[in-house]
Amino acid sequence: MPIRKGNGGTRWLRIPCVRDRVVQSAAHRLLSEGLEPEFEAWSFGYRPGRSAAQAIALAQEWLGAGFTHVIDADIENFFDSVPHRPLLDLAKTATADPDLCELVYYWLDTAAPMGVGLPQGSPISPILANLYLDELDEVFSGHGARMVRFADDFLIFLRSPDDARRALRRLTAFMENSGLRLHPEKTRLVPPGEVLAFLGGVVGRAVVNPERPVLAPLGDVPDLVAEDPALAKAVPPAAAGPLFLFEPNRRLSRTHQSFVVQDTGTEVARIHAGLVQRIEVGPSADIDSDALRLAIERGIPVTLLSESGMPEARVHAARERHGARHLAQARACLDPARSTHLAAALVQGRINGQKQLLYDIRHALRRSAPEDPRAEEVRRAARNLTRLIRQLQNAESVAQVLQIEARAAAIYWTHYGMGLSEGFELSRRARRERTSPTALLLDLASALLLREVEAAVLGAGLHPGFGVLHVASDRGQPCVWDLAEPFRVPVAETAVRLAVNQGRRPSITLADFVRDGDQFRLLPTGREAMIRAQERVLRMLSEDHRTGQRTSWRERIRREAQAFARAFETGEPFIASEKR
Repeated sequence: MPIRKGNGGTRWLRIPCVRDRVVQSAAHRLLSEGLEPEFEAWSFGYRPGRSAAQAIALAQEWLGAGFTHVIDADIENFFDSVPHRPLLDLAKTATADPDLCELVYYWLDTAAPMGVGLPQGSPISPILANLYLDELDEVFSGHGARMVRFADDFLIFLRSPDDARRALRRLTAFMENSGLRLHPEKTRLVPPGEVLAFLGGVVGRAVVNPERPVLAPLGDVPDLVAEDPALAKAVPPAAAGPLFLFEPNRRLSRTHQSFVVQDTGTEVARIHAGLVQRIEVGPSADIDSDALRLAIERGIPVTLLSESGMPEARVHAARERHGARHLAQARACLDPARSTHLAAALVQGRINGQKQLLYDIRHALRRSAPEDPRAEEVRRAARNLTRLIRQLQNAESVAQVLQIEARAAAIYWTHYGMGLSEGFELSRRARRERTSPTALLLDLASALLLREVEAAVLGAGLHPGFGVLHVASDRGQPCVWDLAEPFRVPVAETAVRLAVNQGRRPSITLADFVRDGDQFRLLPTGREAMIRAQERVLRMLSEDHRTGQRTSWRERIRREAQAFARAFETGEPFIASEKR
């Protein structure tokens, strides 16, 4: 089907039949689940919750941050030029499903039998386009460059003309190696101060508001930072994420309502406080009193971490008083029937996650070695967990719930280590026992999850010291420990598997550990990789069992805390989150 373009040219749409559109849409959804967390934050085209207006706003922010030398780039006939072979290689790496990759191959071969081109109008093409260009985004991640890309239309921001010329040479070489070509008339170096057209809007110093907060990546870990503040109207407050400060000589300070990250006195990033959920400061970094006051004013928890990534001290921000909610929470904790119901719901969510992960492990074992006898062993273990879930329905006390949870844990941890990379095997689990690399990673992932849940608990106005599954405590956080139960498998324990097993990006290896007698210590490179893995999981989309909507695990934790608070106040039944 020919479609006339705005410049007078013609774009041909190749729209598949209804049956293929349905199947391709389902395939797009499956690919999106794994790829969305991997894509860079500055890619906006064909992605859920992102728009051209947001891309323009981010471009303005880069200019305001001092990246004033711009490469305005456009790929010539991009969709008609994508070579199939390297694209399919990327798809095979991104997904472990050979049947899905074979379907993608047939669709591409049918629409473009010469081995080149993505059919415009096909539901599967947008995600494949972003997959093919994701490496371009990674090439310009860091190295003194910033980028905004919307499909094949993108801008690269540099601080000096020499940097811009070097970047253009690197970009040209990348295109040649990828079988693509920059449009000679639409690609150019834009001098500072010139206003340029981009995605139907304008970008340039003439429209930059210097008072607007700027978000810049922290060193080489841009995906650990929350969304750009220019997106605040499009992204709900729940999209706020953690701010990690680990690098030596990094110091967090304040200007107006933004946090400023400095490296030996030089500003490297500025993040609006409204986009920060919590702040974590490593032993080699620092936070000044002004930044600490801003965190307290905005209700942002601050945690000071040890070398191993564990909390050493916390500053809990001032929160609204919720006396009535705390009283209702205390009543439920003291009511044997009510506390048993809530405890059983939390443990059911935990065991459901364990069962689902065991089935995932079984699938992986069968895929790698169809005759592997461990696959049948894992299947039996998963069925035993199903029986324990049924027993929860008849539990008459919290003590009985805890007994069922302990039996489930014994089954689960015996099989969790199957399928992990060599050297990361695990046959049992004991917290704070660092006699194996995997146990150490699990401790770190659990600590990260607890701080995520803590922020949600405080945000929901719950008292962290009142628990139903864990005993109330003055110093502990039973409510946080309770609410973390359904999320341990889909977030923390899944993140560990993601970190140690090979994926699209470098994973944690045994080289990231140092052995001291019978104990292991995680090096900073491994700690950063673990945080990256858990952040990717927290951004993954899954179906919310309450609304049926697909949302991130971070948002599901926030909603779970709110539902827990409502259950205390109204007495309504509580159904814990589970992986879907």
